[in-house]
Amino acid sequence: MTSVFSLTDWLGIGRMNVKRLWMYTLYVGLLFIYIPTYVIMHALLKWVTFKKRFMRLMGSNRNSELSLFSRKNQVTDVSITSIDEKIDFLTHRNPVYIRRLTLWTPHELAMMFAGLQSTPLISDEHLAYVILHTVYAHSVSWCRERKMYHLVMSGICDSCLFQGFYWDAREVYVSRDAKKLIIKMYDNSEYFSDATEPLDRANFDQAKLHAQICLSYYAPGLAHNHVHFVFPSTMCVLSKSMLDKDGILYNLLSPHFRFTEAINYQALRVGKASNNKRSIVDRLFFFWQPFPVTKEQFIEGVAWKCKKYYQEQGQKNPKEQQVEPLSSDESESSSDDDMEEQKTQMKNRTHQIFPPRFMTDPKIGKIPYMKFLKGYYMVVRKFVASLEPLIDKEEWNRLALAVSEHVPKYNQVNMIDAITTFIHQVAITHYCDHNSYLEYFAWRHGCMSFRYPFEDFGKDRYWEAVLTSRRRKMTLEQLKLRPDWLIRKRDIMRTRCFFERVR
Repeated sequence: MTSVFSLTDWLGIGRMNVKRLWMYTLYVGLLFIYIPTYVIMHALLKWVTFKKRFMRLMGSNRNSELSLFSRKNQVTDVSITSIDEKIDFLTHRNPVYIRRLTLWTPHELAMMFAGLQSTPLISDEHLAYVILHTVYAHSVSWCRERKMYHLVMSGICDSCLFQGFYWDAREVYVSRDAKKLIIKMYDNSEYFSDATEPLDRANFDQAKLHAQICLSYYAPGLAHNHVHFVFPSTMCVLSKSMLDKDGILYNLLSPHFRFTEAINYQALRVGKASNNKRSIVDRLFFFWQPFPVTKEQFIEGVAWKCKKYYQEQGQKNPKEQQVEPLSSDESESSSDDDMEEQKTQMKNRTHQIFPPRFMTDPKIGKIPYMKFLKGYYMVVRKFVASLEPLIDKEEWNRLALAVSEHVPKYNQVNMIDAITTFIHQVAITHYCDHNSYLEYFAWRHGCMSFRYPFEDFGKDRYWEAVLTSRRRKMTLEQLKLRPDWLIRKRDIMRTRCFFERVR
């Protein structure tokens, strides 16, 4: 490329234009490989769907089932999906994956070979925004001692990474006005955004880069798991087997069942996007596997997070907390006479996480993302309350008792809040978690793998050895200004292929 650039520089053609031209040329070339792959995969999909339909015609249509997916953490999810669910998933969901796999992957590969893959270091302001206004707010609390919001990336420290990969950030503090950040590393050292010395600021930026890498995995790997697994799967599977299909309760819940069983089964039992063994085949062909951990590590992380939420928090007796008063804006938009009555009913709650804690804990409810979710909860609750007289109470009690075998004490929850929490979680929280993560953080700043440990930039000999061994030459002073240059383009490419596959 150096000789090409010499010629184009002499001709007055910008290097970025040359790279883009090279990228499009590569993309067209790769399509000659991936378009036949697209045709073959669609043909195989049609054949598999035909076989499933034939099996259903012959009377093979057992219901979906739940069982433990982690014996260590003792949590359950879908272990078998019904034929109907498989056919629906193969017909209406799988074609989307094939299109993205075969048409998006060559684009990311071409971007990598052309040298256009990059993920810039996130700014202080944007990092604060992401922590308080997106999926990461699930893991944020208020720190009284420092009077700052506190994000703890629980479970990151227990992850067993492949050799040569590093997730060194652990916690992030954000001031109330979002103008100051403190990043805590694996060794409890802390780095401050208001550092005045150039070396201290450079070390903070390096710590921020590690936080950026950890956050890229933390959302899909740990922070969002209680929203995705256990409770939604349990409600879906048991409702289909226990409820009257013509009843009010089933028709209220069933619009939120679609694809739940198959998606969670794929994530926990199949794991095509997480089954990274770092084999030659994985490295050369399965570009959508960016995790520097095994499938088993990923699944145990899911199980541990769900256990902490549903079993450990769910078993606790609810604290006596008042529902936070509506803000002036909310009061103006919610002038219904029965809104105060609904809030009064929620005060008498019998479960720690039903309704969600952002509805009952004033400190959590003030976090911007949680405040956003809270506004929709009351809308859903009002609708469910209006149908409450039409719901068969005996049918509900049987379902709630069955669900409580997998989600402790669910049968003790007020029916309106039990149903509202399910609908709100799968229809609103789940969607907002995915889209806030991708749109406001991951597409631009996401990368799940990093090959360098955190080391103080004052260690000149270490960094000189690192920079000498790199293909892309740079000085230590340049690195202090652009630590994101340490991220490998291959790792960015694999991360973005994963995003396109699972979004």
